[in-house]
Amino acid sequence: MAIFPGRKKYQSEIPVNEKSKINIGLVTAKPKLLFYISIGLVVTMAVVSYFKKDGFKALFRIDDQIIKEEQNLKRLKEENRLLRNRVKTAREDPYHVEKFAREKLNLAKDGDVVFRFYKKDEEK
Repeated sequence: MAIFPGRKKYQSEIPVNEKSKINIGLVTAKPKLLFYISIGLVVTMAVVSYFKKDGFKALFRIDDQIIKEEQNLKRLKEENRLLRNRVKTAREDPYHVEKFAREKLNLAKDGDVVFRFYKKDEEK
């Protein structure tokens, strides 16, 4: 096969048994070994990315936090809607305006009789 004695054989001239070995550049490996190494690397990367600070575990935690915050936002929007409704009612409904004036500002209508009650300790 070699024309010149003492000449080195090139990679393409080295016979390779195609059933048991795969020629990968300068490295020749068995398919099962290559498969197991690949699986090991994938599993290692998956475990590392799960437990890493910014890995999959953090993504799951962030997803849970997003769901909680969306629920909180929905609750706050409902509460805000109710408060706006109360403010609108307090400004526009004459009954509520009068009630506020009587209870909070201690006002009375003409002709109303006002009773004041004092504690025993207080004297006026």
